[in-house]
Amino acid sequence: MSTPTRKLMPRDYATDPLVFGRLEALSWVLPEDGTEADLRIAQAQHDIAWTIYASGQRGLVAAITYRGRFSVKTWSDYSLGKSWMSRQAYAAAASEFARSIRAES
Repeated sequence: MSTPTRKLMPRDYATDPLVFGRLEALSWVLPEDGTEADLRIAQAQHDIAWTIYASGQRGLVAAITYRGRFSVKTWSDYSLGKSWMSRQAYAAAASEFARSIRAES
């Protein structure tokens, strides 16, 4: 299965792209060249990025990037909606966030 080619980035679906991944509640828009599917994916990416950002857990991003085998710069681009999150990044984020929650309890 090939990765789709997209003209837009996740933050292009937010009415205020500068707060993608940094503010819990965003307003969303379907750009002229956008798709409903990409809008939903952008919303999910934002939710993951915001949840990790808001957790304030030291070392969580380092754990995610280590597990996912990508750079902190790449995570920054994902979390700010500057690029589409890979499946590998989704998996690493979900796994490490769940691990951090279990460690707290």
